Amino acid sequence: MQIKGMETMGKSQRRVVLKVGSSSLVDHRGELDLQRVAWIAGEAAALWERGAAPLIVSSGAVAAGRTLLRIEGNAVSLAVRQAAAAVGQSLLVQAYADALRKKGIAAAQALLSRGDFDHRKRYVHLRNTLELLLNHRVIPIVNENDTVDVEELRFGDNDLLAALCAQAIDAQLLVLFTDVDGLYDRPPQHPEAQRIARVSSLENLSVHVESHSRFGTGGMASKLRAAALATSSGIETRILKAGVAGLLARSLAGEPVGTVIEAQPSMLNARKRWVAYASKAHGSVWIDDGAALALQSGKSLLLAGVRQARGTFRPGDVIQVVTAERAIAKGMTNYASDELAVLLLEDRPATSLPEVIHRDNLVLLSSTAEGGLQEA
Repeated sequence: MQIKGMETMGKSQRRVVLKVGSSSLVDHRGELDLQRVAWIAGEAAALWERGAAPLIVSSGAVAAGRTLLRIEGNAVSLAVRQAAAAVGQSLLVQAYADALRKKGIAAAQALLSRGDFDHRKRYVHLRNTLELLLNHRVIPIVNENDTVDVEELRFGDNDLLAALCAQAIDAQLLVLFTDVDGLYDRPPQHPEAQRIARVSSLENLSVHVESHSRFGTGGMASKLRAAALATSSGIETRILKAGVAGLLARSLAGEPVGTVIEAQPSMLNARKRWVAYASKAHGSVWIDDGAALALQSGKSLLLAGVRQARGTFRPGDVIQVVTAERAIAKGMTNYASDELAVLLLEDRPATSLPEVIHRDNLVLLSSTAEGGLQEA
């Protein structure tokens, strides 16, 4: 089994992210199914045998913990959800460690929060840690840190987390395991429903995205959002049915199973990919038309072109760059918002001051595709 484009790379560069949701890991009672955990561990082990280093993004902790705590119903408070996660995480990672140990592979737990991706220094440390684990034949078991996260800092679902992890480790492939066997043009139970075997572009794609899972928080819509993020970074994405041993190998061998979403060309380097996709904007600056034209021609954003600072941000934070019509860029600012506000009131020559955002830390938003980005 070879992943396209990986056969000529060194082992440390061969990266695959496998994502599996709660509904694919628990039984009908909502209890963690050890056979399902063994299945995904087996898929990961098979990748190791064929020269790829996999990372697993796994849900299931909250569902497992809810069962042990005898919590019934879906309408639970944040505190109850966090308590369930605290109980369930140990059960989940132990199940993975036991299953992978039988394959001669070690496991490591990585509980991540949105802030781990939002701040550049934390992101670099995260990236280095995951790389070190993979280089030492240790499979990271990644999950959102539900024990302490609050709603405004959550990813929302592990599909997004998986796509961000794929970017962080420069993965060549993201695999989203789910309860159905791929994308469909209408509800899968419809007699005329057709599975979409291959997608060259997600633009204008018409698919069925409804989800009926009792235990999962995502659905096909969240998988498409994750696929859009991953493929725009040059990472091929595959949606496959969970629980079928060897299905990934069959898919990589060319068998028409699941759905393959092709990677799109990406000219962004690692830093700019972080700015574009992984980071969260902490504020914005409003610029004039002259500055907008300068950015479009590949220049840095200078103080002379800034008209107003909005929100609260610090040096090194990612902010949006907006005109009167729309947001046109994202980038890492060299100024704090209060410092910038003071400078905008002063009469000193703006040319004597550092750039507000250097072009090496700036990514333009495409005007032709919603949410698209391009090289600055």
